[in-house]
Amino acid sequence: HVQGRVLVALADGTVAIFRRGSDGQWDLSQHHIITLGSPQHSIRCMTAVSGKTVWCGYRNKIHVIDPILMTLE
Repeated sequence: HVQGRVLVALADGTVAIFRRGSDGQWDLSQHHIITLGSPQHSIRCMTAVSGKTVWCGYRNKIHVIDPILMTLE
């Protein structure tokens, strides 16, 4: 949970980002997907850094995600 978003690392090399709806509940139907790579490889680890970005370990790289813009930096 970072900046009002929940980021979930998935086994197919993607990150799902969820946010709250206008009623304050988590909106599970309107999520955003960021693909880090091939579906044959999973994301190994993920951590929030300074409460502003999320770093994901995928294969031999670290990907930095901005949870508000829902983009890779």
